[in-house]
Amino acid sequence: MKLLKSSAVALLAILGVAAVVGALRTPVWQVEVQVEIVAPSALIHEHIIDFHRWSAWAGWNNDADPEVKFTYGGSAKGEGATWAWDGPEMGHGRMLITKADPATGVWLDEAIESEEFNAKGSLTYTDLGDGRTLVTWRDEGRLPPIIGGLLRDMLNDYLSAHFSKGLAALKVLAELEHAQAQRSIKTQVFGSVHGVMMMRDWSAKAKLGDLDLVDAVGVGALADLKGEITISAGQVFVAHSLEQGARFEHSVEPTEEAALLVLARVPKWRASVLSSGVDLKGLGAIISARASQAQLPMDKPIPFRLRGKMVSANWHVINGAKIAPDLKGHQAHVGAGHQEARNDFTAEIVGFYAPNGAGTITHHGNTVHAHIVVPEDHASGHLDAAQIGEKAVLMLPDTRP
Repeated sequence: MKLLKSSAVALLAILGVAAVVGALRTPVWQVEVQVEIVAPSALIHEHIIDFHRWSAWAGWNNDADPEVKFTYGGSAKGEGATWAWDGPEMGHGRMLITKADPATGVWLDEAIESEEFNAKGSLTYTDLGDGRTLVTWRDEGRLPPIIGGLLRDMLNDYLSAHFSKGLAALKVLAELEHAQAQRSIKTQVFGSVHGVMMMRDWSAKAKLGDLDLVDAVGVGALADLKGEITISAGQVFVAHSLEQGARFEHSVEPTEEAALLVLARVPKWRASVLSSGVDLKGLGAIISARASQAQLPMDKPIPFRLRGKMVSANWHVINGAKIAPDLKGHQAHVGAGHQEARNDFTAEIVGFYAPNGAGTITHHGNTVHAHIVVPEDHASGHLDAAQIGEKAVLMLPDTRP
């Protein structure tokens, strides 16, 4: 009995000391961790303003709690978006984005094991230059008195480790996405098909001599619709429309101006062989399938080159001087230009697959804008129809590391 009494006194003394220590220590937790990410803040921002994407990096997902249920509300993403969770391991809580800026960061109100907001967080960005961004994750809140003072350091350590792991995962995702974006092919468009065809805007939009044409591919029309421009692997082929016929040139230092030009730089190509012949209309479907296999972005124009035997091909060289003022559209342009038709010859087709580019890059109803180049005599022009023989080699951008 005396031992029991002594133990009780000791326990009470320990609890008393703990209570005093807990009461003397502030129950407020404060956590701050940082990571340097080689990616612009705008790219990183998209992973943070969309709560649906947090499970991929923040560590709060079904791996942490298989039975957790997530609820999303408010705005789809950004300011006003909410995210709530309830599970045996993660407990329950919710977050609200109160402010979001792609240059500076995201700020959060948080309700942790409470119906009321009792904590605040932020993920902020600091531009370090050279494409690097410092991301800082801060979080702070208040625990219950006494017990909070005792648990504060434990919670700080836990959250610090958790946030560090989350930022490490965010770094991997953002840097991979940024690297893929850096390798993606960027297409420049000067003028538009609609402007040339329907608005009769034939004024100069670009000077070839001012452009970086190293590794470039491009298709377009000369200013005043005096002919066609075709660029393959940095080599420029110009077809000038004459009163009768056309003059074909191959230039390494072009001085011409373009009323329309679709241009992309492709440092590396990935080649594949077509097992059977195909016509120009069917070429788009083949490019689409092989571009998808190569994991090229299908929502952007895809430059391509195709080399091989042409069973037949028809093309034209535009001549704006022969287009009547009241005539518009592709057929009016084809009829006004110099037309060529050849059979059984070797050529290269250069162009862009752009299913979303109608009116800008392609004619309405078409997914491909293609030109042809005949290496034998440098003949070139806007390709209208072709029957491509088997074993032709299709080249698409190679964006692999």
